[in-house]
Amino acid sequence: MVGPRRAGKTYFMYWIAQDLMSKGWPRSSIVYINFEDVRLSVLKPTDFSVFLKVINEEAREYNGRILLMLDEVQSLPEWGRWVRTLLDRGGRYFVVLSGSSSKVRASDVATELRGGRYIDRLVLPFSFREFLRVRGFEQEFLGGVPERHGKLLNYLRDYVLNGSLPEVVLKPEMASDLVRTYRQTIIYRDIIERYKIRDAAFFETFLEIVENNFGGYVSVTKLGNYFKS
Repeated sequence: MVGPRRAGKTYFMYWIAQDLMSKGWPRSSIVYINFEDVRLSVLKPTDFSVFLKVINEEAREYNGRILLMLDEVQSLPEWGRWVRTLLDRGGRYFVVLSGSSSKVRASDVATELRGGRYIDRLVLPFSFREFLRVRGFEQEFLGGVPERHGKLLNYLRDYVLNGSLPEVVLKPEMASDLVRTYRQTIIYRDIIERYKIRDAAFFETFLEIVENNFGGYVSVTKLGNYFKS
């Protein structure tokens, strides 16, 4: 599962686990690991055997299989080799992966898990239809009622201004704070850190100019002249 931060990939994993348990999978056969946990930041490929030992010490097979849910797998060095090795162990492991789309693109997955041994799912924020469903608004019954049209436009303004990441939609009273926090996280962790941008203040200024011109044209030449001045 690939998608932007906070789009619901981890929740989707929990939903898969809950669905399997409702169909008879025991909880002891399902292992969830978040590789953004600081305690796992020291893992190296040479730790793979210890990794397997601990999993099999804690988990129990169900019909000869263990479900491994590896969250934010891009934080694991050489994660592709780890997963390919798991898949090569006689079908013992059923593996569900998630990764932030800023660090794990579809092309990266195809390269790392070559051989067509995966099914990919893109997890995105709510569509406007899904947003309205969360708000309990039935758009099929607009009719000619101006009040309903006005309410629909009000929801559309909220959708455009605050976006549709699940937590933002489910906690409207915290929307502005959440959007600001997400913006900072994405800028610093997914852009500045990943691409090793040395002058973060310069980039912030550039980004503010682009954001203030959202929906309009941005001239690279004018931006260059602005920063030279």
